[in-house]
Amino acid sequence: MEKTSFDANLYTSLYPKALRYARSRVPDPTFAEELAHDSLVKCFTKRVFEKAENEESYLIRVLQNHILDEISLRNRTTPQLPEGQDIPSPA
Repeated sequence: MEKTSFDANLYTSLYPKALRYARSRVPDPTFAEELAHDSLVKCFTKRVFEKAENEESYLIRVLQNHILDEISLRNRTTPQLPEGQDIPSPA
Protein backbone atom coordinates (compact mmCIF):
# COMPACT_ATOMS: atom_id res chain seq x y z
CA MET A 1 0.00 0.00 0.00
CA GLU A 2 1.41 3.38 -1.01
CA LYS A 3 1.54 5.86 1.86
CA THR A 4 0.43 9.38 1.02
CA SER A 5 0.44 12.52 3.13
CA PHE A 6 -3.13 11.77 4.31
CA ASP A 7 -4.83 8.42 4.15
CA ALA A 8 -8.37 8.38 5.58
CA ASN A 9 -8.33 4.60 5.94
CA LEU A 10 -5.07 4.72 7.88
CA TYR A 11 -6.42 7.50 10.11
CA THR A 12 -9.62 5.52 10.73
CA SER A 13 -7.72 2.37 11.65
CA LEU A 14 -5.17 4.11 13.90
CA TYR A 15 -7.37 6.62 15.73
CA PRO A 16 -9.13 4.08 18.02
CA LYS A 17 -5.75 2.63 19.05
CA ALA A 18 -4.33 6.09 19.71
CA LEU A 19 -7.43 7.07 21.68
CA ARG A 20 -7.30 3.90 23.77
CA TYR A 21 -3.64 4.57 24.60
CA ALA A 22 -4.29 8.24 25.43
CA ARG A 23 -7.25 7.36 27.67
CA SER A 24 -5.07 4.89 29.56
CA ARG A 25 -2.63 7.71 30.32
CA VAL A 26 -4.86 10.78 30.71
CA PRO A 27 -7.91 10.93 33.01
CA ASP A 28 -9.75 13.63 31.01
CA PRO A 29 -11.49 11.95 28.02
CA THR A 30 -11.70 15.19 26.01
CA PHE A 31 -8.01 15.87 26.53
CA ALA A 32 -7.24 12.28 25.51
CA GLU A 33 -9.24 12.75 22.28
CA GLU A 34 -7.33 15.95 21.50
CA LEU A 35 -3.98 14.27 22.13
CA ALA A 36 -4.84 11.29 19.93
CA HIS A 37 -6.07 13.49 17.09
CA ASP A 38 -3.16 15.95 17.36
CA SER A 39 -0.64 13.12 17.25
CA LEU A 40 -2.20 11.65 14.13
CA VAL A 41 -2.30 15.06 12.46
CA LYS A 42 1.35 15.59 13.35
CA CYS A 43 2.30 12.26 11.80
CA PHE A 44 0.42 13.00 8.58
CA THR A 45 1.60 16.61 8.38
CA LYS A 46 5.25 15.66 8.79
CA ARG A 47 4.70 12.69 6.49
CA VAL A 48 6.36 10.34 8.96
CA PHE A 49 4.18 7.40 7.96
CA GLU A 50 5.88 7.41 4.57
CA LYS A 51 9.11 6.18 6.12
CA ALA A 52 7.73 4.25 9.11
CA GLU A 53 7.75 0.47 8.89
CA ASN A 54 5.07 0.11 11.57
CA GLU A 55 2.66 3.04 11.61
CA GLU A 56 0.97 2.00 14.85
CA SER A 57 4.14 1.77 16.91
CA TYR A 58 5.42 5.03 15.44
CA LEU A 59 2.13 6.77 16.25
CA ILE A 60 2.18 5.48 19.83
CA ARG A 61 5.72 6.85 20.26
CA VAL A 62 4.65 10.25 18.91
CA LEU A 63 1.56 10.18 21.15
CA GLN A 64 3.59 9.17 24.18
CA ASN A 65 5.95 12.12 23.65
CA HIS A 66 3.02 14.47 23.01
CA ILE A 67 1.35 13.44 26.26
CA LEU A 68 4.56 14.02 28.21
CA ASP A 69 5.07 17.41 26.54
CA GLU A 70 1.51 18.55 27.25
CA ILE A 71 1.59 17.42 30.87
CA SER A 72 4.92 19.16 31.35
CA LEU A 73 3.54 22.32 29.74
CA ARG A 74 0.43 22.25 31.93
CA ASN A 75 2.56 21.81 35.04
CA ARG A 76 4.71 24.79 34.09
CA THR A 77 1.76 27.05 33.35
CA THR A 78 -0.36 26.02 36.34
CA PRO A 79 0.50 28.28 39.28
CA GLN A 80 1.56 26.38 42.37
CA LEU A 81 0.52 27.55 45.82
CA PRO A 82 3.15 27.75 48.55
CA GLU A 83 3.29 24.74 50.87
CA GLY A 84 0.37 24.73 53.33
CA GLN A 85 -1.60 27.51 51.59
CA ASP A 86 -5.14 26.82 50.32
CA ILE A 87 -7.08 28.42 47.51
CA PRO A 88 -9.28 31.16 48.98
CA SER A 89 -13.04 30.51 48.87
CA PRO A 90 -15.17 32.88 46.84
CA ALA A 91 -17.05 35.34 49.02
